[in-house]
Amino acid sequence: MELCPLQEPLLRGEALWWLSRVTPADAESHRLALAAVEILEPLGPSPDLAAALAHLGTNRMLARDLTAGIALSRQAVDLASEVGDQASLTCALQALGSGLTITGQDPSCAHLWRAVQVAKEAGLDGELGRAYANLISAAGEARLYDASMAAIPEALDFYVARDLDGHASYAHSWYARCLFEQGRWSEAARWVTEALARLVEPRAITGIVAWSIQGRLRARRAIRRCGNRWTRQNGSRTSADRCSG
Repeated sequence: MELCPLQEPLLRGEALWWLSRVTPADAESHRLALAAVEILEPLGPSPDLAAALAHLGTNRMLARDLTAGIALSRQAVDLASEVGDQASLTCALQALGSGLTITGQDPSCAHLWRAVQVAKEAGLDGELGRAYANLISAAGEARLYDASMAAIPEALDFYVARDLDGHASYAHSWYARCLFEQGRWSEAARWVTEALARLVEPRAITGIVAWSIQGRLRARRAIRRCGNRWTRQNGSRTSADRCSG
């Protein structure tokens, strides 16, 4: 931080929250994000403070510190609206909407859909891609399958039109998970195969979702094969009993 001296708090605060964004370790990223907000808050309302608060709320949401994430994101939504910062507003709505959806406080995903709409109207393609991704994953994690799956066709159209293969793979992975958790095995297998085929780089979240579903599908097929073999040999015990030990 030598390039951002203490006598330039605005630049120092902005540099800190940008550094936080590219720091992979959660504890250090949180420390930097919090330091940015602490430096910028005394300077009064500004787009920089709105951006820092939105990022801090996102940081806490991703760490699943949802109570703090929701509170910080509400502050960021209010401040971004006050200063007219649409990018920070979209970011904050995603963090707020994800937290509220996952905790069951927003089953309609209204805040996440608002993030999509704000990003569309402002022409923020990067944030729009993230907004769709957060809508799909937060609704899926909350087992709001209809909401998650309803967003996927619109999101995929956007991703394909802009060659956003990483986001497209993410959407395919979550669609496969939603299908799997509803017992739609064959459809889940097709979608997870498509997700892995589109995995152009080892994106952590996409890979975890896709590979975990692929593994569970393979385990299910193995249990079925084991069950069928034991049925032929030993009668009608449950597959769990037949495959144990």
